[in-house]
Amino acid sequence: MVAECMGTSLKTLNTLGINAHCQQLIEITDTDQLGLALADLREKQQSFLVLGSGSNLVFSKDMLGTVLHIATKGIEVIEQDSEQVVLSIAAGEIWDELVSYCIKNNYFGLENLSGIPGTVGAAPVQNIGAYGVELEQFLISVQAIEVSTGKLLSFSHDDCEFAYRDSLFKRVGANRYVITDVRLKLFKDASSRRDLQYKGLADEFAKQDLVNPNASTVRRVIKEIRGAKLPDPAVLANAGSFFKNPVVSEQMYLQLLEQYPDIASFPQRDGQVKLAASWMIENAGWKGFRENDAGVFEKHALILVNHGCATGSNIISLAKQIQDSVSDRFAVSLEIEPTVI
Repeated sequence: MVAECMGTSLKTLNTLGINAHCQQLIEITDTDQLGLALADLREKQQSFLVLGSGSNLVFSKDMLGTVLHIATKGIEVIEQDSEQVVLSIAAGEIWDELVSYCIKNNYFGLENLSGIPGTVGAAPVQNIGAYGVELEQFLISVQAIEVSTGKLLSFSHDDCEFAYRDSLFKRVGANRYVITDVRLKLFKDASSRRDLQYKGLADEFAKQDLVNPNASTVRRVIKEIRGAKLPDPAVLANAGSFFKNPVVSEQMYLQLLEQYPDIASFPQRDGQVKLAASWMIENAGWKGFRENDAGVFEKHALILVNHGCATGSNIISLAKQIQDSVSDRFAVSLEIEPTVI
């Protein structure tokens, strides 16, 4: 489906509710259609943007080109045995609906990633993660179309160059490849790859007196935790966590700890320490702040929100003020997590 008029609004296609516009909007419902659309854009040398649910995106300006809205669907069992199953999932599938599907079919591993907004195709770009689990732990491969040639390529786990909230597709591959399918290996034994030790999660299990909870219970508890502190974009527009949790050296951490004994932190396997960006933002006085319609969520300082008519420039301006404030106070740089267009 093509919206041909100039200035098509993208407000309903990004969870921050930014009223940016594009010249042409094409809804992609299958891989062949995507290939043809890319070929046409390549021939006409037109710029384009690939858009899923727009949950990790900030439009700082109008999109002077075409938006390809990925709406492909399909979940297929590629192979399985008594212990494992490999699924191929279309890029347009909604991530949280995939998690629900897997639990209902007794395919385990993704429970901790419940409630994360966005599509399956966007998940490896960001290497989504939550409560001690990251997507890359289950990913086998990614299929994508190479924009310059139209070829359908397969990227192994190692090819994807995963890092914390990062991947090949977010860096050098950002405009080179369009993801069509993702293949994940999951488990038929719920305890095979379970991680229930993340502090916030373990504390909630203890609070509810839950011992060895099943996958459905893990999902329920995680969605309750997220719902209690994260605003529903349908109610209060937002793009989820707006800043990455910075990773610093142990020496830097010890210096901060001496000055701020209650600083929230998470030791890393390589000896470095991940700091909680939300703790720093809140302690710098930004929690609940509002400047016109751009603001910081009152329940969680890591979430920037649009109270109605904020522009992308308003949101980015607020983010820059927060970055400067945290840098001045803690000598730590915060990196914006969503993609800024």
